[in-house]
Amino acid sequence: MEYDAVNGKWYIISDGRPPLRTSYTYQFSSTTSGFPLWTQPDTVFSFGDLEGAESMRMSADRKKWIIASEGDDDDKLANGDIHVAEFSGNKILSSHSIITRYPPNRGLESIASDSKNRVWTMSEWPSNEDNDFIRIRGFKLGEDSLIAQFSYPIDIASCLNAEQKPGVSLGNGASEMVMENDSIFWVVERCFDGRSTQIQLNRMQFPVNNLHDIHNQPVKAELLGSYNINSLTEIAPDNIEGAVFGPLLPDGNRSLCLIADDNFSRSRNGKQKTVFIVLRIAVNN
Repeated sequence: MEYDAVNGKWYIISDGRPPLRTSYTYQFSSTTSGFPLWTQPDTVFSFGDLEGAESMRMSADRKKWIIASEGDDDDKLANGDIHVAEFSGNKILSSHSIITRYPPNRGLESIASDSKNRVWTMSEWPSNEDNDFIRIRGFKLGEDSLIAQFSYPIDIASCLNAEQKPGVSLGNGASEMVMENDSIFWVVERCFDGRSTQIQLNRMQFPVNNLHDIHNQPVKAELLGSYNINSLTEIAPDNIEGAVFGPLLPDGNRSLCLIADDNFSRSRNGKQKTVFIVLRIAVNN
């Protein structure tokens, strides 16, 4: 999910339903309050044969799309790809892969961009080379050379009992990241135990003096605050997969918007819903 504050437009990209996983982008206008007018999308478009998209962001100059996609067939490891596309032409301009591989359905899930044309990526789980942390990788827009990397500690079994094992669907993972500024970012963690989903929102900071560290053991990102979303909302959040800073609220505070993926629930059991959640972020954070 992405928000264009200049034009008051909202964008949501779908990951596509197997086996044909073409991803479609939906554009919505803002209501008078600044939030999406959900009744009908302005336009629906796709980026050629792009499949399995997980996250999308606008570039700093608002002329390009940056899209993360994940190959997540259940019977093989997942790759992650970063795509740069035309903003208006819907054409993929360049793509490159995150060569480290991940367990099935746990690959590249999040992408973020900052004002310096840096692109930041996170997988949902640690890759095969790591155990208890996810690598946050930084690239220049449209380039595949690594310019920085940091570690994000994570417990993939945080909500499971002793008899349960993390796998394709069970367990905890990082489902989205969004930049507050060029060094502070927020990460959405979701943990499913087979019955309910726990959502944790963590405010993080890159170590200011290590923005160009690309060693094999990356420097750990600093935790600034942690919030349990289940305790903040009356509606039990589910499969949160999108996050973006929305319009300013009437009291001058920022809004942080989350959206849940219903996993094609309408065509399955109808139990999951696409839910849009707006959080107030105090300006003195």
